[in-house]
Amino acid sequence: MLMAKKRSKVSGAQREAERRVKTVGTSFAADQMNRARKSVERTSLALEAQRERSREYEAKQAGRLAGFDALTRLRRVTVYRSELDAEMVELVQAARSAGMTWVQVAASVGMSREGAFSRWGRRRGKAA
Repeated sequence: MLMAKKRSKVSGAQREAERRVKTVGTSFAADQMNRARKSVERTSLALEAQRERSREYEAKQAGRLAGFDALTRLRRVTVYRSELDAEMVELVQAARSAGMTWVQVAASVGMSREGAFSRWGRRRGKAA
């Protein structure tokens, strides 16, 4: 009779441990899914940009501009740049939150530690 109670306590503790593992695993999986979704979105944007460049190149090769004037292209590049800048801020925040140093962040983007810090380090609430 006492053994049965002891087993139920152990199995209850095991169930609690399994529930915690599943909860942590679910959170981890959700985080991974969000990262994968963002990666797919970035890849889709990059693919569309490559298609645009390919169309422009083909149009130029054929001797026609096909409606791509300099101002239109300049506006498009400006939008791409602002999207990339926003993504850079997010990635620097993630790297710094994960404990990466300014030296490591700077090396990954090809600039000095001082340059990386002056670009992303002084924004209060933006990057660590």
